[in-house]
Amino acid sequence: MSLRRPHRKSRNGCTECKRRRVKCNEQQPCHNCIKYQSNCIFVTDLGQQIQSQVRPKPSMSGAGQRPFTLVIGAVESLPGPPLCDLARNADFESRDLELMHHFSTSVARTLSYRNDIQDVWAISLPKEAYSCDYLMHGLLAISALDLSFSSRILSSCEKRRDYADLSTYHLHRSLARFRERLANISTENCVPLFGLSSLMVIHVCAQSTLEIGSQPGRENLASHVEMLMKIFNMCRGVESILAPYRGEIYQSPLSSLLHDDYRLVGDLSSHDNIDRTLAEEPPFADLVNLVRNREREPQEQNKYLDALTKLGTAFRFMRTASQPLEPGAAFVWPIILQRDSIRLFMQLTPLSLVLLAHYCVILHHLNGYWFLHDWHKALLAEITDFLPLDLKTWVTWPRKVCGLNDVSEI
Repeated sequence: MSLRRPHRKSRNGCTECKRRRVKCNEQQPCHNCIKYQSNCIFVTDLGQQIQSQVRPKPSMSGAGQRPFTLVIGAVESLPGPPLCDLARNADFESRDLELMHHFSTSVARTLSYRNDIQDVWAISLPKEAYSCDYLMHGLLAISALDLSFSSRILSSCEKRRDYADLSTYHLHRSLARFRERLANISTENCVPLFGLSSLMVIHVCAQSTLEIGSQPGRENLASHVEMLMKIFNMCRGVESILAPYRGEIYQSPLSSLLHDDYRLVGDLSSHDNIDRTLAEEPPFADLVNLVRNREREPQEQNKYLDALTKLGTAFRFMRTASQPLEPGAAFVWPIILQRDSIRLFMQLTPLSLVLLAHYCVILHHLNGYWFLHDWHKALLAEITDFLPLDLKTWVTWPRKVCGLNDVSEI
């Protein structure tokens, strides 16, 4: 009996070859797109390819071994219209000037309260993007996404869909080029890679805001926690990208994005302008006792206690930072967490949900940023509804800080 031939078909071809149903040689640009002068775009499983192409970089936080897999994996999962439909719409390219103007004059001023950081977003980043196509597409994607949020507020469904499609188009154009640079990360390209990674974190946060805000409810808690964990993993990936090249980025025009605002320096009394609610710490001693009484298995108990300790560190960072808080306060805890803790959150264990409920307090103090606005309240309400009756009282403090009803009134 003759042996069967091995299956050699691949699903990794470009979108244009898939649309035409022809064989792609999987090089960019591929031979068919060169022949027909088509736009050659790959949106395959980037994570799998990155794993084999990119050597892991050392991480200051001890984060995962494939940082770019974490970053792109989170962005690839974002909802959006089919790219093959978007790529044929020539109107998108003609609107670049509109998006660039909106980013520099409006969006950049919403990404920070500090004037020097606003100038980086408004001036330095666009200047860097002029010679870097994937960074430019990432910038335009954020600009279009912000316009879709504005249209949402104005209740214009048609405009919202239009700008959302435009954002998706530029997002995928950015990722297609981004992937090509991953195999050769160096001191020459680390700055635009860092800039784009920062934009991608904002993009994923904004999409999560849309998703959680439009679909609240206990039945959606699992998917919403999964979204949050994608943000956590993405932050860890960006930190791993940054760590080996921190010196180069400090010397770049984007250096202000690496401000040292979250150092554990000084004490609370030196920050007179801190809100009283922010000055209050969660009941950490009580939470430690809860973990020890509820989880008796030593290894699992240590995971919870480590996550709780890191949450305390994040609160101290937030407490000693200058006011108003920068978005980086939201990402301190995700970056310093152990990977095992993220696995616990994905399992929706009651103790992990209690910790996430207290993390919502940090997000509450960043509610002024459009890409983080209000979804912590929906998440906190879902967590409260999901918790067993004997644990609901443990979210009393975060609900009070976030302006939600007392647990006894639910």
